[in-house]
Amino acid sequence: FQYERDSHPWKGRIPQETDVLITHTPPRYHLDINLGCVGLLNEIWQVKPKLHVFGHVHSGHGREAVFWGNGQLAYERLMERKKGGIIVDFLPSYAWVDFAKVLWHGIKGILWQKLMVGPAGGNGGLLINAAVVYQSTTDVGNPVEVVEL
Repeated sequence: FQYERDSHPWKGRIPQETDVLITHTPPRYHLDINLGCVGLLNEIWQVKPKLHVFGHVHSGHGREAVFWGNGQLAYERLMERKKGGIIVDFLPSYAWVDFAKVLWHGIKGILWQKLMVGPAGGNGGLLINAAVVYQSTTDVGNPVEVVEL
């Protein structure tokens, strides 16, 4: 995206009180087919916007709910992990701990929501890849994403 992967052009650039963020590029590991920006991911963890709309990666079109907590961190660590092949991936490692955390926080979140045990806490957000061009073509084919605020 016009800068080195290890640079952090977003650092300190997004105001802390931002609720709705619109960028061209996606954050790493979210609707980006692993092409997103790590610096942007780090920055949205600081700001925690309620809604982040982006595009650029056409094949990543869609929406994703995020919860800024330990389960989300574990998911991103799993995504960051280098793949070692079918045998190496099944060997004991911290990846299994992260997998268990993602599973636990996912189940807990679903039960919390379905049973309405308590308030959601307001620590979640919605990420939307609003790319309307279908995959790597020039054809407009992805549906429009609509969000009611």
